[in-house]
Amino acid sequence: MRYNARHCARASIGAEACVLYAATEAAAARYSVNPVGSAARCTAMKYLKLVLVALLAAPPTLALYVPLWLFGINPLLFEVMYGRGPYPVADYREAEIDGVTIGLERRQSHSFLAEYERRLLVALPGGESVAHDLFKDTGGTNRLNFCRERDGVIRVSDRFQNYLLSLETGDLLRLPYRDSGDDACGSAYIGAIGEDASGRYRFVPVSEQMQCVISYARRSSRCRPAA
Repeated sequence: MRYNARHCARASIGAEACVLYAATEAAAARYSVNPVGSAARCTAMKYLKLVLVALLAAPPTLALYVPLWLFGINPLLFEVMYGRGPYPVADYREAEIDGVTIGLERRQSHSFLAEYERRLLVALPGGESVAHDLFKDTGGTNRLNFCRERDGVIRVSDRFQNYLLSLETGDLLRLPYRDSGDDACGSAYIGAIGEDASGRYRFVPVSEQMQCVISYARRSSRCRPAA
């Protein structure tokens, strides 16, 4: 039953109770929430917070982006154009071993860091071509050593892994991960795709430079000259 505050004299519960109820009704009306107005206020506050976050993030973002843009690096454009791939080819270097052309293709996978997706491209004498994905270069893996394992098979090694490559079929076998030792192969060394004495990135045969040995204990991007 709803009590009518304007007709207290007719209420059976007494004038005092009627007055108390009237005061309660007035307070409830004063502080009642309008659902439509409340939703609008919540939406406005949400967008206001987004604007404030954008204003706070703008100065450090511009401080990072502008120098990169001045040096010809555009991270936003890179993400728009390539996203998750396929990435643009950064460089391609090849070596010819026993009539087989072995190429290392690197695709830039970061807008400004030296990170690359790598593929080994093998062109056999008969015209057949085989491609193999190598371990991703997250920095410092630009060297690829070639050593003769046995007739028709060479060992390909970088600072992450060793592979056996068949020069007859182009098949590539990934060897177990190593956490010790190195890839020194002595007189079986053929050459490497890496930097030469002048800093040029190319295939450097053993006739020009002795093996620069990769250590698996340190996982360093630097190699050491063979003893």
